[in-house]
Amino acid sequence: MQRREFTNGWGWLLLGIGLLALLANFGVLTSVSGLLWGVLFGLGGAFFLGLALRRAGDWWAFIPGGVLFGLTLATASNGATWGGAAFLTSIGAGFLLIAGRHPEHWWAVIPGGAVLSVALTAAFPGQFGGALLFLGLALTFLVLALLPPARTHGGTHRWAWYPAAGALALAVLSGGWFSGALGTLWPLALIALGGVLLFVPRRGRR
Repeated sequence: MQRREFTNGWGWLLLGIGLLALLANFGVLTSVSGLLWGVLFGLGGAFFLGLALRRAGDWWAFIPGGVLFGLTLATASNGATWGGAAFLTSIGAGFLLIAGRHPEHWWAVIPGGAVLSVALTAAFPGQFGGALLFLGLALTFLVLALLPPARTHGGTHRWAWYPAAGALALAVLSGGWFSGALGTLWPLALIALGGVLLFVPRRGRR
């Protein structure tokens, strides 16, 4: 019965997409095609979201659901700058829903966080885009490292501390302020190192 309902849902969805595409090609929906496509994407997203929430084995449906809801938001933006960020945020949320509802699929935190990091750079483009991207990745792996065993299907992910630290270092190095401050920082580092060599007592020194 559930398989039949799933097949029927796909059938109605594909039928609706084909019908709207045909009407759009004949110019029938010229004035309202954008709105209708947005509604259609939203209905498709709701279908996949309902499927994922209804059956645990259909966790994968969160991914197309997130994509379709993202297309709905992008269509509603009508070309505004926030449309791309909203689209990516919806995709990332789909992956995080997988990890949140199914701890055995903890890996979904990584693509979810990565896509949200890209969404962050799309929302705040400019000089610090690279720093925001790496900061988002650092937070992604930090969350994974801090998740309790109950949320990671009984395992721990201490290895995630290493990419978190690396991404954080890249975030610092990618910041526009760092290149400007580098001319001051490296002489200070040399002075500090020289002071240590000259004035800090060492074992065996006479």
